[in-house]
Amino acid sequence: ALFPTNDPDLAIDTGVYGEKSRLSSTGFNAAWKVSNALSIDVDAHHSTSTTKPNSPFGTYSTMDLGLFNQGNAVAYYDQKLPLLSLPTTTLDRSKLQLTGSQFVNNMADQTVDQFQTRGTYRLDDDNKLLAGLGFTKVKNRAASYNNQNNDWGGVGARADYANVKLFTEGLGGFF
Repeated sequence: ALFPTNDPDLAIDTGVYGEKSRLSSTGFNAAWKVSNALSIDVDAHHSTSTTKPNSPFGTYSTMDLGLFNQGNAVAYYDQKLPLLSLPTTTLDRSKLQLTGSQFVNNMADQTVDQFQTRGTYRLDDDNKLLAGLGFTKVKNRAASYNNQNNDWGGVGARADYANVKLFTEGLGGFF
């Protein structure tokens, strides 16, 4: 695409993401051969899990910026991954404008209590009686907060975020 006025916007996103989960689990299993004819198995289990933000900025927070001096754009589709080249774009911080933000907090708590028992009673060499019971109690709680502000036209004035550090990196080093 050729932009003779070099004034279309180039979308730039920055963000901080962090979430951590913790699982605690305790169980008990027993097999008891009461007699040659009767055996009993018991399985009891208690698990808790917690997921919460791992950042002072929430689960994730993003800032969307428009750089209003994108130069010409060239896309190459002849490789395994498409490549975008911006040969005439200059990263000019005075042309940055906020175009959106999103702040999200997620949390979840889960508890599982489980109990199972089964028994086998041999009536004779060819016949047996199988019986069992199982109980499961699950408690889930999840909450999420999302504060999102998007504005394609921009929020505030250009250069309000002139102190944002801009840099370019080749993606090859990430693979």
